[in-house]
Amino acid sequence: LSLLDRHLAIIKQAPWTQGEVWDICWSQALGRFMLVANKDIFTIEPSTMAITKSPLSSENELSRVTCSDSALFLLTQGVGPTIFEYKIPPSSKNSKERRPPEACAESEYVFDIRANQKTLAMVIFNPETDKTRLDLRSTINFQRLWSVDVGEGFRCCLLHGEQWMVVDALNRRLYHVSNGGKLLKADKYAHQPWNIIQWGKFIIGIRTSEGINLY
Repeated sequence: LSLLDRHLAIIKQAPWTQGEVWDICWSQALGRFMLVANKDIFTIEPSTMAITKSPLSSENELSRVTCSDSALFLLTQGVGPTIFEYKIPPSSKNSKERRPPEACAESEYVFDIRANQKTLAMVIFNPETDKTRLDLRSTINFQRLWSVDVGEGFRCCLLHGEQWMVVDALNRRLYHVSNGGKLLKADKYAHQPWNIIQWGKFIIGIRTSEGINLY
């Protein structure tokens, strides 16, 4: 595992032997990175790169992790997945489970989740309609606040001003969505964008097959 600065220079590294890394996010509340690999969750302390296995675990393979200031969310792999919510600091005694049809239909796939204070964004694919949408739900009662079609979107990130961006690698597009769920732009991108993050308030990082681009 490598820790990079904003010039993409490697500043720290640590060996990793725990299998495939599915997702990683930063927890501001914990001051650590959260990482999911198979059925396990790990924390990474950035100053020392110390890797610690969390007591939290899942009976199913995990695919995504995201944090707000007050909660940690985990997404399982496969069709009709489950979303686990843990209050920070995370504990198995203080958790909620969101199963179909609460979060999505039993026949749907959730490609990505991203938390923002009291909301959770979800990129959902419906194989029956062959459409992908971005849903925004309240984390208080899990009611859907809005939904918008996003082509064949795969990953999403929060932008400054509580707006959202979804990357569509198959069609090489970036979908820019307002905080009210309106599609603002669907820009063509020169490369296949596989993932996207907001780095601070004003930097966006897009991972392509060729590398990482910063804007």
